[in-house]
Amino acid sequence: MGLSKQSFVPVYYQLAEDISRKIKSGELKPGDMLPSEAQLCAQYNISRMTVRRGLSLLAEAGYLESVQGKGNFVARPRLDRLLLQFSGVGGTGEDIKSRLLGADIVPAPESVAERLGVKPGSRLVYIRRLFLSNRQPLLYDRKYLPYTKGKPILETGIEYAELPEIVERHTDIMPVKSELVVTAQALEAEEAGLLEAKKGDPAMCIEQTVYALDNRPIGWGLVVCHSDRYRLKAVSYPF
Repeated sequence: MGLSKQSFVPVYYQLAEDISRKIKSGELKPGDMLPSEAQLCAQYNISRMTVRRGLSLLAEAGYLESVQGKGNFVARPRLDRLLLQFSGVGGTGEDIKSRLLGADIVPAPESVAERLGVKPGSRLVYIRRLFLSNRQPLLYDRKYLPYTKGKPILETGIEYAELPEIVERHTDIMPVKSELVVTAQALEAEEAGLLEAKKGDPAMCIEQTVYALDNRPIGWGLVVCHSDRYRLKAVSYPF
Protein backbone atom coordinates (compact mmCIF):
# COMPACT_ATOMS: atom_id res chain seq x y z
CA MET A 1 0.00 0.00 0.00
CA GLY A 2 1.26 3.49 -0.82
CA LEU A 3 0.95 5.99 2.00
CA SER A 4 0.01 9.56 1.12
CA LYS A 5 2.47 12.15 2.40
CA GLN A 6 0.12 14.91 1.21
CA SER A 7 -2.75 13.73 3.44
CA PHE A 8 -3.57 15.67 6.60
CA VAL A 9 -3.40 12.29 8.42
CA PRO A 10 0.17 11.68 9.65
CA VAL A 11 2.03 8.95 7.75
CA TYR A 12 2.73 6.94 10.92
CA TYR A 13 -1.02 6.90 11.62
CA GLN A 14 -1.73 5.72 8.06
CA LEU A 15 0.79 2.90 8.60
CA ALA A 16 -0.92 1.86 11.85
CA GLU A 17 -4.32 1.89 10.13
CA ASP A 18 -3.09 -0.27 7.25
CA ILE A 19 -1.53 -2.89 9.52
CA SER A 20 -4.58 -2.94 11.84
CA ARG A 21 -6.78 -3.45 8.75
CA LYS A 22 -4.72 -6.50 7.80
CA ILE A 23 -5.09 -7.88 11.34
CA LYS A 24 -8.86 -7.36 11.44
CA SER A 25 -9.31 -8.93 8.00
CA GLY A 26 -7.30 -12.02 8.97
CA GLU A 27 -4.49 -11.32 6.51
CA LEU A 28 -2.27 -11.15 9.58
CA LYS A 29 -3.18 -13.68 12.27
CA PRO A 30 -2.41 -13.85 16.01
CA GLY A 31 1.16 -15.03 16.46
CA ASP A 32 2.31 -13.90 13.00
CA MET A 33 5.54 -11.94 12.99
CA LEU A 34 5.50 -8.57 11.28
CA PRO A 35 8.20 -7.63 8.77
CA SER A 36 11.25 -6.01 10.34
CA GLU A 37 11.49 -2.23 10.70
CA ALA A 38 13.87 -2.13 7.73
CA GLN A 39 11.46 -4.18 5.61
CA LEU A 40 8.53 -1.93 6.55
CA CYS A 41 10.63 1.14 5.65
CA ALA A 42 11.26 -0.30 2.20
CA GLN A 43 7.71 -1.61 1.75
CA TYR A 44 6.04 1.72 2.58
CA ASN A 45 8.88 4.03 1.50
CA ILE A 46 8.99 5.78 4.87
CA SER A 47 11.64 6.48 7.52
CA ARG A 48 12.53 4.20 10.42
CA MET A 49 11.27 6.82 12.91
CA THR A 50 7.87 6.88 11.16
CA VAL A 51 7.70 3.07 11.29
CA ARG A 52 8.52 3.06 15.02
CA ARG A 53 5.83 5.63 15.78
CA GLY A 54 3.24 3.60 13.84
CA LEU A 55 4.23 0.35 15.60
CA SER A 56 4.10 2.15 18.95
CA LEU A 57 0.48 3.12 18.28
CA LEU A 58 -0.40 -0.48 17.40
CA ALA A 59 1.31 -1.86 20.52
CA GLU A 60 -0.47 0.66 22.75
CA ALA A 61 -3.81 -0.28 21.18
CA GLY A 62 -3.15 -3.97 21.89
CA TYR A 63 -2.58 -5.13 18.31
CA LEU A 64 1.09 -6.07 18.71
CA GLU A 65 3.44 -7.70 21.18
CA SER A 66 7.15 -6.97 21.02
CA VAL A 67 9.61 -9.75 21.85
CA GLN A 68 13.12 -8.48 22.52
CA GLY A 69 15.64 -9.82 20.05
CA LYS A 70 12.95 -11.37 17.84
CA GLY A 71 10.56 -8.70 16.58
CA ASN A 72 6.91 -7.64 16.64
CA PHE A 73 4.11 -10.21 16.65
CA VAL A 74 0.35 -9.91 16.20
CA ALA A 75 -1.17 -10.13 19.67
CA ARG A 76 -3.66 -12.81 20.57
CA PRO A 77 -7.24 -11.69 21.34
CA ARG A 78 -7.60 -10.22 24.84
CA LEU A 79 -10.97 -11.28 26.18
CA ASP A 80 -10.34 -9.26 29.34
CA ARG A 81 -10.54 -6.12 27.21
CA LEU A 82 -14.09 -4.98 26.70
CA LEU A 83 -15.76 -2.77 24.13
CA LEU A 84 -18.23 -0.45 25.83
CA GLN A 85 -21.54 0.28 24.14
CA PHE A 86 -23.92 2.99 25.31
CA SER A 87 -27.56 3.19 24.28
CA GLY A 88 -30.78 4.90 25.24
CA VAL A 89 -33.40 2.64 26.78
CA GLY A 90 -36.23 2.19 24.29
CA GLY A 91 -34.38 3.92 21.48
CA THR A 92 -31.83 3.17 18.76
CA GLY A 93 -28.89 5.28 17.71
CA GLU A 94 -31.01 6.77 14.92
CA ASP A 95 -33.65 7.85 17.46
CA ILE A 96 -31.18 9.80 19.58
CA LYS A 97 -31.06 13.51 18.81
CA SER A 98 -28.51 16.08 19.90
CA ARG A 99 -29.15 19.67 20.93
CA LEU A 100 -26.19 22.03 21.04
CA LEU A 101 -26.56 24.18 24.16
CA GLY A 102 -23.42 26.25 23.69
CA ALA A 103 -19.92 26.50 22.22
CA ASP A 104 -17.92 29.21 23.97
CA ILE A 105 -14.43 30.30 24.96
CA VAL A 106 -14.11 30.28 28.76
CA PRO A 107 -11.37 30.53 31.41
CA ALA A 108 -10.30 27.08 32.57
CA PRO A 109 -11.90 26.05 35.89
CA GLU A 110 -9.29 24.81 38.34
CA SER A 111 -10.49 21.19 38.22
CA VAL A 112 -10.44 21.11 34.39
CA ALA A 113 -7.09 22.92 34.20
CA GLU A 114 -5.55 20.20 36.36
CA ARG A 115 -6.89 17.46 34.08
CA LEU A 116 -5.59 19.17 30.94
CA GLY A 117 -2.27 20.24 32.42
CA VAL A 118 -2.85 23.97 31.84
CA LYS A 119 -2.94 26.98 34.14
CA PRO A 120 -6.28 27.87 35.79
CA GLY A 121 -7.86 30.67 33.81
CA SER A 122 -6.29 29.59 30.51
CA ARG A 123 -8.63 29.95 27.55
CA LEU A 124 -10.51 26.78 26.66
CA VAL A 125 -13.24 25.87 24.20
CA TYR A 126 -16.30 24.73 26.19
CA ILE A 127 -19.03 22.75 24.42
CA ARG A 128 -22.36 21.76 26.01
CA ARG A 129 -24.84 19.33 24.45
CA LEU A 130 -28.02 17.55 25.47
CA PHE A 131 -28.97 14.20 23.91
CA LEU A 132 -32.60 13.10 23.76
CA SER A 133 -34.62 10.07 22.68
CA ASN A 134 -38.35 10.30 22.02
CA ARG A 135 -38.08 13.87 23.36
CA GLN A 136 -36.83 12.60 26.70
CA PRO A 137 -33.37 13.75 27.85
CA LEU A 138 -30.82 10.93 28.06
CA LEU A 139 -27.55 12.64 28.86
CA TYR A 140 -25.88 15.99 29.42
CA ASP A 141 -22.49 16.29 27.73
CA ARG A 142 -19.73 18.84 28.49
CA LYS A 143 -16.37 18.97 26.72
CA TYR A 144 -13.26 21.12 27.13
CA LEU A 145 -10.30 21.48 24.78
CA PRO A 146 -7.48 23.98 24.29
CA TYR A 147 -8.37 27.18 22.48
CA THR A 148 -6.31 27.88 19.37
CA LYS A 149 -5.83 31.62 18.85
CA GLY A 150 -7.34 32.85 15.61
CA LYS A 151 -9.23 29.60 14.97
CA PRO A 152 -13.01 30.13 15.08
CA ILE A 153 -15.36 27.76 16.87
CA LEU A 154 -17.30 26.04 14.10
CA GLU A 155 -20.62 24.95 15.59
CA THR A 156 -21.75 23.22 12.39
CA GLY A 157 -21.18 19.48 12.61
CA ILE A 158 -20.28 19.22 16.30
CA GLU A 159 -23.77 18.27 17.48
CA TYR A 160 -22.92 14.56 17.15
CA ALA A 161 -19.11 14.56 16.91
CA GLU A 162 -17.10 12.56 19.44
CA LEU A 163 -14.45 14.24 21.61
CA PRO A 164 -11.42 13.03 19.57
CA GLU A 165 -12.97 14.38 16.36
CA ILE A 166 -13.79 17.73 17.99
CA VAL A 167 -10.25 18.04 19.38
CA GLU A 168 -8.64 17.25 16.02
CA ARG A 169 -10.92 19.69 14.20
CA HIS A 170 -10.30 22.63 16.53
CA THR A 171 -6.65 22.10 17.50
CA ASP A 172 -5.12 20.33 14.46
CA ILE A 173 -3.60 17.80 16.91
CA MET A 174 -4.10 14.10 16.20
CA PRO A 175 -5.52 12.28 19.26
CA VAL A 176 -4.05 8.79 19.64
CA LYS A 177 -5.49 7.54 22.93
CA SER A 178 -8.82 7.84 24.71
CA GLU A 179 -9.40 7.00 28.37
CA LEU A 180 -12.82 6.49 30.01
CA VAL A 181 -13.69 6.44 33.69
CA VAL A 182 -17.24 5.46 34.68
CA THR A 183 -18.58 6.43 38.12
CA ALA A 184 -21.88 6.93 39.92
CA GLN A 185 -22.60 10.42 41.24
CA ALA A 186 -25.46 12.51 42.53
CA LEU A 187 -26.97 15.02 40.11
CA GLU A 188 -26.21 18.68 40.64
CA ALA A 189 -28.92 21.31 40.14
CA GLU A 190 -28.02 22.21 36.51
CA GLU A 191 -27.72 18.55 35.50
CA ALA A 192 -30.99 17.59 37.18
CA GLY A 193 -32.85 20.43 35.47
CA LEU A 194 -31.67 19.45 32.00
CA LEU A 195 -32.29 15.73 32.56
CA GLU A 196 -35.75 16.31 34.06
CA ALA A 197 -34.73 14.65 37.31
CA LYS A 198 -34.27 15.73 40.92
CA LYS A 199 -31.14 17.22 42.38
CA GLY A 200 -29.30 14.47 44.26
CA ASP A 201 -30.71 11.64 42.12
CA PRO A 202 -28.10 8.99 41.19
CA ALA A 203 -26.61 9.18 37.71
CA MET A 204 -23.96 7.37 35.67
CA CYS A 205 -21.05 9.70 34.84
CA ILE A 206 -18.57 9.03 32.06
CA GLU A 207 -15.34 11.01 32.18
CA GLN A 208 -13.24 10.97 29.00
CA THR A 209 -9.71 12.23 28.39
CA VAL A 210 -8.00 12.13 25.00
CA TYR A 211 -4.23 12.29 24.57
CA ALA A 212 -1.70 13.25 21.91
CA LEU A 213 1.19 10.97 20.93
CA ASP A 214 3.40 12.38 23.70
CA ASN A 215 0.76 11.35 26.27
CA ARG A 216 -0.28 14.99 26.68
CA PRO A 217 -3.99 15.49 27.53
CA ILE A 218 -5.64 17.54 24.77
CA GLY A 219 -9.32 17.18 25.60
CA TRP A 220 -11.54 16.35 28.56
CA GLY A 221 -15.25 15.76 28.84
CA LEU A 222 -17.93 14.66 31.27
CA VAL A 223 -21.16 12.94 30.27
CA VAL A 224 -23.91 12.65 32.88
CA CYS A 225 -26.55 10.02 32.03
CA HIS A 226 -30.13 9.73 33.24
CA SER A 227 -30.06 6.59 35.39
CA ASP A 228 -33.45 5.29 34.17
CA ARG A 229 -33.01 6.00 30.46
CA TYR A 230 -29.47 5.05 29.58
CA ARG A 231 -27.47 1.81 29.82
CA LEU A 232 -23.92 0.65 29.48
CA LYS A 233 -23.06 -2.73 27.96
CA ALA A 234 -19.60 -4.27 27.63
CA VAL A 235 -18.61 -7.12 25.29
CA SER A 236 -15.22 -8.66 24.62
CA TYR A 237 -13.63 -7.74 21.31
CA PRO A 238 -10.36 -9.19 19.96
CA PHE A 239 -8.70 -5.87 19.17
